[in-house]
Amino acid sequence: MKTRILVSALFASFIAFAGQAQAQSAAPANDETLVTSVKAALAAKPELHADKLQISSKNGEVTIAGTVESGPQLYTVADTAQKVAGVKWVNNEMSVKK
Repeated sequence: MKTRILVSALFASFIAFAGQAQAQSAAPANDETLVTSVKAALAAKPELHADKLQISSKNGEVTIAGTVESGPQLYTVADTAQKVAGVKWVNNEMSVKK
């Protein structure tokens, strides 16, 4: 009986430790790092001309503001940002040039 309780306690401790380790490894990047990562991802696609966009982040929510050349470009910018590790949400405040 004591062995059974001990094994149960050890197993529960292992599960708790494993869950804590997983939570730490999945922790979001800080906002400054996230902005840098999004800018780098956009810079890798020079056809987007994203260097004139304003990018900010708060708690993993990235906001992109500015003007792009076309609707497809607007979509590609937002999609590229969304795929960056640590981005929880993209607030699209871009507009298309008239």
